[in-house]
Amino acid sequence: CPGSTYNYAGVDLAVGATQAFTLVNAAGCDSVVTVSVSALPVSNSSKICKVCPGTTYVYGGVELVAGDIQDFVLTNSFGCDSVVTVIITESSVYQEEKEVSLCPGAHYTFNGVDIPAGTTRQFDFTGLEGCDSIIIITALAWPEVEFEIGTQISCPNAPTGSIVVQQTGGAGVAESFSLNNTDFQAEPYFDSLAAGDYQVFVRDQNGCTGEKAVTLPAIPALDVQLPGVTLIPCESTSVLLTPEVTVGTQALQFRWSNGAQTPTLETAAAGPVWVEVSNTCETARRETSVRWASFADERDFFYVPNVFSTEVLRQENHQFRAFAASNVDVLLYRIEVFDRWGNFVFGSDVPETGWDGHIGDRMAIPGVYVWSLKARVGFCGKELDVVRSGDVTVLR
Repeated sequence: CPGSTYNYAGVDLAVGATQAFTLVNAAGCDSVVTVSVSALPVSNSSKICKVCPGTTYVYGGVELVAGDIQDFVLTNSFGCDSVVTVIITESSVYQEEKEVSLCPGAHYTFNGVDIPAGTTRQFDFTGLEGCDSIIIITALAWPEVEFEIGTQISCPNAPTGSIVVQQTGGAGVAESFSLNNTDFQAEPYFDSLAAGDYQVFVRDQNGCTGEKAVTLPAIPALDVQLPGVTLIPCESTSVLLTPEVTVGTQALQFRWSNGAQTPTLETAAAGPVWVEVSNTCETARRETSVRWASFADERDFFYVPNVFSTEVLRQENHQFRAFAASNVDVLLYRIEVFDRWGNFVFGSDVPETGWDGHIGDRMAIPGVYVWSLKARVGFCGKELDVVRSGDVTVLR
């Protein structure tokens, strides 16, 4: 080996030396041996080792870290020293950061893991050089659209309701709108809707969709109450008619039988009265019979028979006349009778004077005749006009 000697016949020979030695051979004769000493090969090598950050490498029992360079002397196959230079380098670590933008409430799936919008997730892997590789994923949320929903209630029997969408805030911009996630449109208004439940969808400039549930109410069916009979107290000159509207009271309008359009009607006359009450959806008609408190109706001021005969036994049935009620004062009175062709037959200004069935000097032909009555009566301290008409049958 370099730096060492070779001993031959008791003589140390250095590397490169050549020397002849005379020896006696087996036959007893001299023999010459020439010895030449040459150097055995010595190996020098280097070894580059990579370590992951924060770890060490052990060589020849020595623990080395990244950046260390150290020679190690070893014995080669020829028995000579060999030098190994060990160089420690740090392996690279792969790191990637990735950002994705999502709609609010959505998630991004990476390596089988869901990452909700607005969160960050780190993934650790083993790289090609055996060291860790890191991937950091940040799921960003697109700005949200804030909106409110307004409704216009619908009629109960027709689709007259509407829904309007109004953006109230948020960095997003609403671009299209839909009911029940079908047929998106640019206008935030939906009309001709029936009452019911709806799901309102709003899509922004990023294609993200927000939704809200809304119930479109219905106007209650119109409920109007008016007594079938309304009495005028004897001590009063009139009565106030007031329809009671308990349901469907939006935008009410009134129309009375005399043309008045007020919520109430004051009347001093007995007789039938009707009112039509309307809201935005429907019209309800109610009728009442206005009567004086002391009578069933105006007809009770006078009793007028509908048949008479001059040949009956009872004298009061021999003529046709009107009979005033006992508590009615007859102030003015006129009754007239006409035949079927409209010809005047009889007339009287006195309640006690009736038609005896004669036309001139002849008896009337049996049959139906028409009469009319106009009177002014005193009742309950008031003067009232009475107008009546009807027919009477003449018998023999």
